[in-house]
Order: sequence, then C-alpha cells, then structure tokens
Amino acid sequence: MSTPSSTLLEFRNLSFAYQDDVVLHDVSLHLPRGKVTALIGPAGAG
Repeated sequence: MSTPSSTLLEFRNLSFAYQDDVVLHDVSLHLPRGKVTALIGPAGAG
C-alpha cells in the first residue's frame, strides 16, 4: 500500500450491483496524487 500522502484515491476488491445487474466485480484501482488518469470504455467514452 502507498503512503497516504501519495494516494489520491484507492479501492480494492470493489463490487457493485444495481438491482440484479452486476456493474463492477472485484475491481481494484489506485490513483496517485499529481497524475492524470483517464478511464475509457470500448466505444471510446469515459
């Protein structure tokens, strides 16, 4: 795990469902402070 001052956002093993539709399953993400990060889907949309 990074030091708290170097991390903007971090989550581990996140799962989320909306009613019966699983949207996220076991997702982990670490966003360092001071960096630019983009999440882009298969159609090019974020």
